[in-house]
Amino acid sequence: MPSSGRGRRSLHDVSDLACVRLRGGEYVRHSELLRQFCQRRPGGKPALCGDFRSGARVSLVIAAVRARILIALALVGALVGCQESGFDESKETQRPLKVQHALDPLTGTKVPGLAERPFALGPDALGDSIALGVKPVGAALAGGRVPPFLRSTARGVEVVPKSDLAAIAAAGPDVILGAKEFDGDEYDALRKIAPTIMSEGFDWMLNLRLHGEALGRTNDSEELLIDWDNRVAKVKKAIGQRDMRVEFLTRRREFDVGPDSFARKLLAELGLRYRRKAGDVLRVRAGQEWVGHGGVIGARDALADIAHAL
Repeated sequence: MPSSGRGRRSLHDVSDLACVRLRGGEYVRHSELLRQFCQRRPGGKPALCGDFRSGARVSLVIAAVRARILIALALVGALVGCQESGFDESKETQRPLKVQHALDPLTGTKVPGLAERPFALGPDALGDSIALGVKPVGAALAGGRVPPFLRSTARGVEVVPKSDLAAIAAAGPDVILGAKEFDGDEYDALRKIAPTIMSEGFDWMLNLRLHGEALGRTNDSEELLIDWDNRVAKVKKAIGQRDMRVEFLTRRREFDVGPDSFARKLLAELGLRYRRKAGDVLRVRAGQEWVGHGGVIGARDALADIAHAL
């Protein structure tokens, strides 16, 4: 602490000092603290606040204690407020966001802070958007048809065939949700219509999080995953300790049952086996929801198939 001053200084003389030395060698920073607590002389002139010669003490201990108490109370209040309110997503959705995805993994694609007019390029994007509380302005699906497990949920959504870029542009979307595996070749054309976010792979939970981020609804996507965990827990409770193997009842095999498929992962999550000789047989009627491209809505329907078969 510099000590080059001579004699006693007024508050006016020391208002620009970085700090003032207190008892115990501590410092009070900012001259505003002095202005707040030092007494004033009659006539409005600043009082002398202490001796600033080297090692001198300043009689501001009470002021410093008061300041510390106020700061501590403010910090406690801020912490309590954060714990009560959680993450305030509304502040983040007031401005455009950048979303990193399969075809723009480094810089990210700028999307609206809170998308209201998404266009879905697949059943997963269609179902996820609706589950997240946003009705798409349209969906481009294979054959121009909605899968059975989405028909009631997607009622009223205009559906067009895949690759109908004119229809997609006419819908006026503010963001487009697609998949690299199915829509990657048209990415450059699609992003000229609206910001386009591409998922990659068939992990529906990761894709749901990506869709939630693209729509400005990350909290909602996490709530959907918590709800999923609760649904799985109920089905596992119904299964209990039974050793069961699953046989799918379907007119024609419409889905993959390989080790990394959606079907096998769901069975493993429930503690069920596939094509195992031992154990009780659980016959499950399965449809397109087991393909694994249905997002959270398709996953829920597949889980319901298991629950119905028990």
